[in-house]
Amino acid sequence: MFITGGFIAVIIFAYVYAKRKKIHLLKLGDFFAPALALGHALGRIGCFFSGCCYGKESSLPWSVVFINEHSLAVRGKPLHPTQLYEAFANLLLFVFLHFYSKKEHKSGVSFAVYITGYAVLRFIIEFFRGDYRGVQYFGFSVSQIISVFLFAAGVFIICRKK
Repeated sequence: MFITGGFIAVIIFAYVYAKRKKIHLLKLGDFFAPALALGHALGRIGCFFSGCCYGKESSLPWSVVFINEHSLAVRGKPLHPTQLYEAFANLLLFVFLHFYSKKEHKSGVSFAVYITGYAVLRFIIEFFRGDYRGVQYFGFSVSQIISVFLFAAGVFIICRKK
């Protein structure tokens, strides 16, 4: 839950900052949405290099085998490169948001696209993760449950009237 906890902390900080500076919170979110996706993509590449957030065993041709003794991943077995899946998906999200944010839209929609897009990709990628995911609820990880709420929040922001 490192990224999710960090994301929640950023939302709280952004709320306080927006109130103090009298900036509309959703406009602030729109401004940062593309950078969030890009930063997230780069962060997952860091995860790949350290071996954290690794995938389940896989027989796919693009499976990766971690051999470094300092890697956090299971060593010597072919694994789904879930870190790279997420990095690539966030990079695509960044490209989309980069171009979308230049178009006229309601405030908050770029940010909402980021959180809904991220929620979907994270929910799916969680099925391929092999590292310890914590307690499961009804067969879903905590990250997947949080993803459902993020998705709902994003849809709410997109569908609001104002």
